[in-house]
Amino acid sequence: ICGSDIHRWKMGTEFVGFSWRKQQAGEVWGHELSGEVMAVGDKVAAINKGDRVVVTGVGGNIDRPGGFTERIRVPNAVVGKTIFPLPDNISFEEGALVEPMTVGLNAARRAKPKFGDTVVILGAGVIGQGAMQGFRAMGATKIIVSEVGQKRLEMAKALGADIVINAREEDPVKRVLEITSSKGADIVAECAGQPVTFVQAMDMVRDLGTVTIPALYEQPVQWLPNSVILRNINIVTGLSGDGRMNFFDTIELLRTHKFNCKPLISHEFSLDKATEAFETHLKSDESIKIIFKP
Repeated sequence: ICGSDIHRWKMGTEFVGFSWRKQQAGEVWGHELSGEVMAVGDKVAAINKGDRVVVTGVGGNIDRPGGFTERIRVPNAVVGKTIFPLPDNISFEEGALVEPMTVGLNAARRAKPKFGDTVVILGAGVIGQGAMQGFRAMGATKIIVSEVGQKRLEMAKALGADIVINAREEDPVKRVLEITSSKGADIVAECAGQPVTFVQAMDMVRDLGTVTIPALYEQPVQWLPNSVILRNINIVTGLSGDGRMNFFDTIELLRTHKFNCKPLISHEFSLDKATEAFETHLKSDESIKIIFKP
């Protein structure tokens, strides 16, 4: 289950292009998935029956049914575009997390971290955890994670965060400024998608620093950008663009154990427990990543 699936479930709409689209009855969601190839069309190259793969580019609407089902058809099945081989030492469960981990990796790359940088991650879901591991792999020296869910904070600490901040108990901006001697963080990755965390990101980044945003938002953000303009803050988005090209890199990082996403899977559900699964996802103190096993 992706955070965007939660948005669709709660609101009955999906952000497509530059507007919200109402959901249609009969849509099959699920765009974070892996599986085994059961059949291959005559015009498909370099993909064979029995291959273990990660799939992307599905789950958008009725014409592109997604992974919340037992079998799907993958249109335009092209290796490196919609199909990515999954090595034998990566489980199907881990393979289902390649997409969100790639979004996190892409957000980190877009921020162009340097050795010695102090980085703050706002939100410790799978995208935030992926960004954290990406920043670590690229040489960030100090990584701070702010999150409201205690389970997610504990996992972030276990997977490499230097400092964790429970945003329910203390002010993340004040704490980051204390840690950085009032300078602010070199990079802030806003992975929570909340108006409050958007503003926090802008308030805790240093002058000439970078804010990378892979999150999507349910609500508009009321924000006066003057301070960011005067401080020459660099703002980059990290959700799409070249993100799909990083799938190969994420898979290689998982294969070589430089990325670790298996501990992030907190719950597994069958498809007939879908409502319970979505409701569990909302409990940030209990859940990190929820997967379906059809």
